[in-house]
Amino acid sequence: KKSFFFNSLMARAFLKRRATSEALHAEEQRGLVILANNEARDMEDEEEVNVKRRCPSPEVCLDRMSLHAPPLSDHLVSARFRLLQNKFSTAPGSVLQEMFEKHPHLFDLYHDELLRQSRTWPFLPVERVATFINSLPSHFVVADFGCGREARLARSLPHIVHSFDLVAASRHVVACNMSATPLVEQSVDVAVFCLSLGGPEIKLHLAEAARVLRPAGRLKIVKFATTGSAEALAAAANAAGFELSCLDTSSGLFIDALFYRRG
Repeated sequence: KKSFFFNSLMARAFLKRRATSEALHAEEQRGLVILANNEARDMEDEEEVNVKRRCPSPEVCLDRMSLHAPPLSDHLVSARFRLLQNKFSTAPGSVLQEMFEKHPHLFDLYHDELLRQSRTWPFLPVERVATFINSLPSHFVVADFGCGREARLARSLPHIVHSFDLVAASRHVVACNMSATPLVEQSVDVAVFCLSLGGPEIKLHLAEAARVLRPAGRLKIVKFATTGSAEALAAAANAAGFELSCLDTSSGLFIDALFYRRG
């Protein structure tokens, strides 16, 4: 009996030491994985900084990041996208047009990354805008300010849609500054800014929308919540001659607003 009891104690002690050893090994492996991930992230951060240091301008920086080999990690792709977003939020339309004329692939680069990120969004803003316009009479005329590469509203709606962007990526699009479109005064029923309203010329863009809209015309805006508060948007629209009809910020990612033109 004593021998059996002793052997049992030894077996338990062995199993305990083994379990402890396995736990320590697993913890060590987790630590190594975390360390490796941190080192990889640090290397990517360092590479991003190095690329920026070697660049005389944001456009050249974006060029070099887009030509980086091997293919960019998600981290550097996001960094490249942030550079473009920063450019959109700080540069006037004339500067952006000049940038795209010199570096036309940046327009595609921006929209490619926007498409990639959209897979994680709670909804697609262009589809929400299309649903809204489809609820309006089919004879309504629409002005799509910043229609993007595909001009999806013009392609999908039965309405007449005038599509404008800094680059004419398709036959549906007229290239121009959003503050000076070729439309005549009071010629459209709906003006749309779908992820395209922001930057230093927001007042000019809203003034242009007010110019081309008929009295009581609709202004539909969907924008990233990170590009300015809903209160700031409402104040800017009010100053341009619009009355707020409804506002939705429930997604946390977008500000979805509808205004009516006064007068």
